[in-house]
Amino acid sequence: MKTKGQPSGPPRPEGEKHRHEKPPQPGEKREQHQQPNERAIQDLKKALENEKREGEMLLQEMAAISKSFEELQEQNSRLLQQLSEKDDSSTKLLSEVRTP
Repeated sequence: MKTKGQPSGPPRPEGEKHRHEKPPQPGEKREQHQQPNERAIQDLKKALENEKREGEMLLQEMAAISKSFEELQEQNSRLLQQLSEKDDSSTKLLSEVRTP
């Protein structure tokens, strides 16, 4: 038995529109889809900017590490040269001490 004011048929999900609601206007549906799309675009643009900044920071860090590495290589070369000179000097001194 139906009572006045109750819809006929199976119950509708909460978000489903009723028949008596106005249909969307031509531009209304597009606007509803554009807002989430525009938000997504803005979010992606922000994420891209963050990634670019992070990439720049990493490049700067790599440049600093590369410079430090080169400086250490130069220092190592100088130290090896000094060690070789000291070794030669020690060998010369020992040979002078052994020969009277």
